Amino acid sequence: MMEAIRLGSSYLEDTVMVVIIIAVILSLLFPMYQNKKGRLGGAISIWKSIWLVYAIVLWLVLPWFFAEFNAWWFLLAGSMMVRGLIEIPLCYKKQWKVSYGVVHDVIHLFLVASLIFVIGSSGQVWLWLTLISLLVEIVFVYCFRQTGGDPAEGVYFVPHGKKFKRVNQLTAFLLVPQLAVIGWIFLMR
Repeated sequence: MMEAIRLGSSYLEDTVMVVIIIAVILSLLFPMYQNKKGRLGGAISIWKSIWLVYAIVLWLVLPWFFAEFNAWWFLLAGSMMVRGLIEIPLCYKKQWKVSYGVVHDVIHLFLVASLIFVIGSSGQVWLWLTLISLLVEIVFVYCFRQTGGDPAEGVYFVPHGKKFKRVNQLTAFLLVPQLAVIGWIFLMR
């Protein structure tokens, strides 16, 4: 495991570090914007904001930086880019269904799992993080549905509050270890 983390740090350029620092700032600022009354998507908790930005950076942004090491990363980033191009307009029209996202997550999950055997060992820690995050995302979708969240009503986020306390605690519990691995990768750099 330590070797995989050390090799994974070879993907970290200064530009990637800047992207991650910007992501941290955005994840902390986004709730201030989103939590104003009447915003499409509804209010968002700080943990869900951190999760959202983490997933976007891990699934969509970082693969473009890694593509110079292996062209398979283009496939990963392209898959998520296509999803975003489909999902965002459907969200604005309140026509997005969580089942669309879950189907894509499962397809992407199999793609990532198969690439673990194709991409060299230096990229595997990032693929494992992606794989774990996709599984976690599927769990989050289930939890979102259990709280009564409904994209047809323009609600896409989980807010703060007593009703959502368990979902936010679960988010923190499943997210912090992933962030700790990335922190460890930075320290190994």
